[in-house]
Amino acid sequence: MFIRLKDLFSQPAATAQKVWAPWAFIAVLCVLCGVLAWLQNRWLEELSKAEEARLHVDLQSRLDRFRTDFNSEINAQVFALTPGPAELRDVGLERAFAAKLAAWKRSRVHYFSRVVLAVPDGDEIRLWDADPSTGLLRTIEAPAEWAGVLDRLRARAAGTEYGPPRPSNTNIIEMPLFGFGRISREPPGWLLLQLDLDYLRRDMIPGLVSRYLNEGRELALQTEIVSSRDPSAVIFRSSEGKDVDRRAADASVNLLEFGVRPDWRPFGGLPEQHAAGAERPRALLRGPEPQGRWRINVRYRPGSLECVITRARWDNAAISAGLLVLILATGAALVRYSRHAQKLAQLQFNFVAGVSHELRTPVTIIRTAAYNLCGKIVSRPEQVAQYSNLIQNESEKLSALVEQVLLFAAAGSGKLVRMREEVSVDELIEQSISATSTVHPPEVVIEKRVEPGLPSISVDATAMQHALNNLLANAMKYGTHRGTGSSNWVGISAAATPESEASIEIRVADRGPGIPVEEQKRIFEPFFRGNRPVRNQVHGTGLGLSLVRSIVEAHGGSVSVLSQPMRGAEFIVRLPIRSPI
Repeated sequence: MFIRLKDLFSQPAATAQKVWAPWAFIAVLCVLCGVLAWLQNRWLEELSKAEEARLHVDLQSRLDRFRTDFNSEINAQVFALTPGPAELRDVGLERAFAAKLAAWKRSRVHYFSRVVLAVPDGDEIRLWDADPSTGLLRTIEAPAEWAGVLDRLRARAAGTEYGPPRPSNTNIIEMPLFGFGRISREPPGWLLLQLDLDYLRRDMIPGLVSRYLNEGRELALQTEIVSSRDPSAVIFRSSEGKDVDRRAADASVNLLEFGVRPDWRPFGGLPEQHAAGAERPRALLRGPEPQGRWRINVRYRPGSLECVITRARWDNAAISAGLLVLILATGAALVRYSRHAQKLAQLQFNFVAGVSHELRTPVTIIRTAAYNLCGKIVSRPEQVAQYSNLIQNESEKLSALVEQVLLFAAAGSGKLVRMREEVSVDELIEQSISATSTVHPPEVVIEKRVEPGLPSISVDATAMQHALNNLLANAMKYGTHRGTGSSNWVGISAAATPESEASIEIRVADRGPGIPVEEQKRIFEPFFRGNRPVRNQVHGTGLGLSLVRSIVEAHGGSVSVLSQPMRGAEFIVRLPIRSPI
């Protein structure tokens, strides 16, 4: 057999390529994961900003619905108390107002604590209220806190107030009455409605806050309602916002924005005053201010928004990090499986090479001996007998090798154990020694020790004998190989284990160089062969110990090894006395 120099030098190069290729793949994968991690960090920042913007938009949307509901409810109640043009024309101002006031008191609406009619009377403003006993209007004295409102109404009645109204008391609504009688320079009157702040703070506002701002939200909000013209005047503050918060509001809208009744037509009765350049009474043009007397400010509780953003960031980071870990794990698994496949391919190559050598040697010897016998090169009887024995021995080796391969194939299909029978342990060991006596060198000494009175075991005799044959053959091949300084002794023993285990131990030992610790975990793997046998060119297939483990485990037993460097190796087979069900 000759080895070409090209093959000799190309094999290390191919091996080196197989070694660095997986690590190069891992390096490229790590670089890509680093780039992905950087992109992930930017992506998380953008997600955090987008999440914060979404929360602010959502809060502003909820606040807009709060304003719409609040203003609509107040406007509806104000319009319900305001006499329309038809009522004023039919029954007059006093009776129309008295009817509205009586209906309001019967409805028990708590939005207003007081409703009065203000009518100009010369330079003064007369306040009318309904008498509870008669239901007729009566003149009342103006409360002291209404002084600023009355001063403004006097100025508006005299036509001396210009610009937008400036309410000094934000809880009093001034609703002008339009559309009755003939328009004159004198204002007809106003409806004054004083808001019931206690009811609003206790029932209405908390209900709206709970419905639009707190329902279904994880974030705690601080809500306060202040005067639009004097932010220091607090109308309402939620329990989360009792402490004064100087931060800018995260969202805010105006409240108490009043519209104009659709049936109000201040100039409907004076078509002549629609002419170009005609002067219109300023007092009648001024209605309730649309910009809103109150302003609601909402802030996230300190730290709560940051906490939610941070949690969302960590959630996104965990998902993306999990993806990166999954990518790395997939790459590592691919490298591991590729290296395992390379090792398996190398083991299979070694197996094929070993089997080829094991097949070629006996076939060559048999062919050479047959050629010498057929060619009459060997003619003396003793030579013929010698060549016949040689052919028989090599044929038995060839048969044993073929049987080993067939058993390995049967192990993969689970058909190692076919028929169980009660077999004596002593007889089983003796047959194994006899079977290996034809192949072991004459200088090898096999020592047998069997404990007397051992019970029979239920095994497949052929398969179990093959397992013991492999152990003995390995002990003689590797433990007594020439040039290793090993002893020529091989021992096989059998003894009962403690009754609690109800099993028998069969030990096969040698006094050879032993098995390295790092190889002891792999010696039962298919095709595996240690470095020392390969280095010493001890031929084999790497299937023997794998078959031993498969056969023993198929019988419900176990096999292990004890070995120390230069102190030999001992294989321990444990078999149950009774076959497992």
